Amino acid sequence: MEKKNDIVVIVRENLGAIFGDSVGAIDPNKAPRGPKGRVEMYEVLNGEKKLIFEKNNLVVYLGREWVNEKIFNVDNPNITPLKEEWICWLGLGSGGTVFGDPFDPAPPSSTNTDLTTPVMINPTDNINCGDLRVDGYYKHKLDEVAYEQDVNNSNSYLITRVQIIIGQNDAIGTMISEAGLFTASDDSGGYSGDFHLFARVTFPSIYKDSSRQLIFIWYIYC
Repeated sequence: MEKKNDIVVIVRENLGAIFGDSVGAIDPNKAPRGPKGRVEMYEVLNGEKKLIFEKNNLVVYLGREWVNEKIFNVDNPNITPLKEEWICWLGLGSGGTVFGDPFDPAPPSSTNTDLTTPVMINPTDNINCGDLRVDGYYKHKLDEVAYEQDVNNSNSYLITRVQIIIGQNDAIGTMISEAGLFTASDDSGGYSGDFHLFARVTFPSIYKDSSRQLIFIWYIYC
């Protein structure tokens, strides 16, 4: 009798090429798999909106592990994020620069699991903020999530645009130099955890006082 051989077909998809490990500027037209995730920060002062910062984000290992779990809807007992979580919170911090130089950003690491030095965003706001600790709230809910067409990829809806407004009364008196998107299983006011870092970005320190409103625009490309 003729013996038939099994045929094994292995297909690999490199998500790293989509989410990216680079924090430097990348020309979307030259990217091997399309655009990378990107963060823009605007300042609103005296009614005028001005771009003050833009940079690629870094999707950390914890975020990538969660993506694997999420898209297949199968729990991974080896990681802490749950497949029921979604990206719904922003955190700010003051630990994003090289020690001794507040204007020299220290690149994020894929092994980051939190911001280096989280800062309190608002001590009393139990509607927009969460992560209740002894001295205040350290997270801000996403204000807007919208889908956009990618002109570089047949106008397919591959871009998610996230907006977060840090108001004049938020994070007053802090030097902000890092920001992160976090997953959670709840985005209601007063939620106290758990939070899991999805992506992080660092930038030169910005002093936040009551005269400044900051708008974060965070693009995620699939």
